Order: sequence, then structure tokens, then C-alpha cells
Amino acid sequence: MAEFCRLDKLLPWKKSSIRVKVYRRRETEDSEGNPAMDFILADKYGKKIHATVSHQYFHRFKRDLPEDQWREITNVHVSDQNWNHPTHMLARHQYMITLDGPIGVRPIASLRDSHMFDFTDFNQVITRVVDAAYPIDLTGVVGYIGKLQPTELDNEEKTCIPFHLKDHRNQEIYCVAYGQLAPDFNIQRRSFTQADTVICVLSEWRVTFHNGEVLVTGEGGLARIFINPWIEERDVMRHRFLHPDVEEPQDNNSVAGSSSAVIC
Repeated sequence: MAEFCRLDKLLPWKKSSIRVKVYRRRETEDSEGNPAMDFILADKYGKKIHATVSHQYFHRFKRDLPEDQWREITNVHVSDQNWNHPTHMLARHQYMITLDGPIGVRPIASLRDSHMFDFTDFNQVITRVVDAAYPIDLTGVVGYIGKLQPTELDNEEKTCIPFHLKDHRNQEIYCVAYGQLAPDFNIQRRSFTQADTVICVLSEWRVTFHNGEVLVTGEGGLARIFINPWIEERDVMRHRFLHPDVEEPQDNNSVAGSSSAVIC
């Protein structure tokens, strides 16, 4: 019987077996234009690791590793080589997984009913303590929302929508949604007014710097926006924002793992 390893205990160049959730995945291309795929896998402890598959096994793992499903994966190849640019990592794990032929995949029941967010404090972003090479999760109250507009990103014309996110200390971060995230967020904004306290979660977004200013950006792919998600942090954030001088409630009955609206 296989012995299953926690993701934070994986060692490079050693075959291992893991039980993980396919947290996120995206289709991409290799250097020759062939189809490839990136995955973010997460174990029940919330640790995440980047996994990649080449075009040779693309169709197999696209079928066997659907997003949001738990899988038992055996004979995993762990590598200390990261194929992404060092300033644009997909997970904080020091190693990565290469998905290839000898790997076995089997569906399993969910081991954790949670979004597995790992929230970054606003102050770490504002003071630039956070490492911009890695994606972050951020939660706050939606403030100003700009207009849906065209822009140029990476020499491509894309749609964007700027908005502000505030924490309970009233610190603001300027955010920009690009690509398909932008029109989807623009549709969601119509469901609330300026008087509403709308909690927003940004998952797998990026800290960038433009003209000396700190921005948090997301452009689809692995990035998502959750509006008023049913997680404990939502109720804590709303309580802090509406009652900054009142002690936080000890009891919380929110249901982790579901959300009222998700944009991805």
C-alpha cells in the first residue's frame, strides 16, 4: 500500500504519492507552440505546489485532473527545477511536480471542505514586504469601482476595470481586473450599490509596481474574484469594517467552502 506524503515533505528527484485537490489549472503552450497545462495542487493542510504537463501527456491529465476535484496521485516525479520565470512563480513551494506517463491517478473523496485561501495582510502589500514573485490572496471591502475600458497589457489590447479594496484599518489598495475577469466583475457590480458592504476575495492575484505605485492585478487564467463568499473571513471582515471599536464575535456560523458569486 502506498504511503502518502504531505506536500511540504516532498523531496526532489524522489518518487512520491500524494492526495491533493486540483485547486486551479490553466491551459498554456510550450516554447514550440504545443498545448501544455499548469496545475496548482493543494493538500488537506493547505500547502500548494505547481505541477506541469507537456504536450505529450496533455490530453491524459486534462481528463484525469479536473479542477476542484480530489485525486490520489502515485509515482509522482518531484523536481527542484522550476520552469516558470523566477519573478512569476505559481506556488510558494520550493519544488514542482512533473506529470508524465508512469503516474497513477485515482479519484478520492474530499479531504477538506474549504477554499484554502491564504490571505496576505494589506500592510505587507502597501509597505512592499510581500514577495511580488508569488501570487497572493487578498480580502477586503469593495470601495471605488471605475469604468470598464480598453487598455494595453503585454503588447495586447485587453479590457480592464480598476477598483479599490479596503481593509478594516481603512487602508486602500488599488486593484485592476484584466481580460475576462473585467467584464464579469462589471456584471457583478450591478447587483450591489455604493451603500452595500461588499466583501471581495481576490485569489491568486499579483502585486505589481507601476510608476512607483503598488497595484494588485488579475487577468484570468489562475486568478479569480469571489463576491461575498460564504467563508468565516467574510463575516470577520464585515464586523471589523462596520464596528471597528467593538470586539469581534466569538461564534461564527458561516459555511466554509461555498460562495455566493465567483468570477474566474
